[in-house]
Amino acid sequence: MHSIRTSIFALVACLAAMAAVAADDAEVKQFHFVLEAELPGDVHFAYALVTGDVSGWWDHTFSENPLRLYVDARPGGGFYEIFDEAGNGVEHARVIFARPGEKLTLAGPLGFSGWATEIVFTYEFETIETGSLLRLTVNGSGQMKEGWADSVEAVWRHFIFEQLVPYAQGRCEQENCR
Repeated sequence: MHSIRTSIFALVACLAAMAAVAADDAEVKQFHFVLEAELPGDVHFAYALVTGDVSGWWDHTFSENPLRLYVDARPGGGFYEIFDEAGNGVEHARVIFARPGEKLTLAGPLGFSGWATEIVFTYEFETIETGSLLRLTVNGSGQMKEGWADSVEAVWRHFIFEQLVPYAQGRCEQENCR
C-alpha cells in the first residue's frame, strides 16, 4: 500500500509540475544548427581560444564582472563562471569530449540554468589554407518558451562572428600565430 501511495504522490507531483510548465507557456522543444567560421592560426591555436580563459570573447554572464570565466577542457571538466573569491558561481556546461586541436563537446543548460533545458555544443577544428575552420554544432532540447531556439542561434552567431573571430585575429597578431 505504501508503494501505491508513493507512486500516486509521484504522479500527482509530475502532473503538477507539467501544469506549472504549461502555465508558463513553456513546451518541450528541440533545435539544431551548425555555424562555421575561419580562424587564423593552426587548429591547436583555435582550440586554445575556446578553452581555458574565455573571458576575452564570451560576453554573456550571470554576474556583471565574473572573477573567472573558463573552460576546463577535460572529460568531467566544465565551463565555469566564478563570481567571487568565495568560489560562488555557476557551471554553464560540462565537458563530455575533449581532443585538443580536433574536437570539444560540452553539455549543459548554459543561460537556461533552472529550466529543464539541455544544450549540447561541439566545436570541431579542421586545418584549411588560411588557418583553421571552426565548425560549431549546437543541439538543444527541453523546456523552452516560444522564440528561445531562435534566440540561442542568434546568441551563438554573436559569440562566433562578432566576438570570437575578431578576438582570434587580435590574439593571432599579438602572438604571431601564422
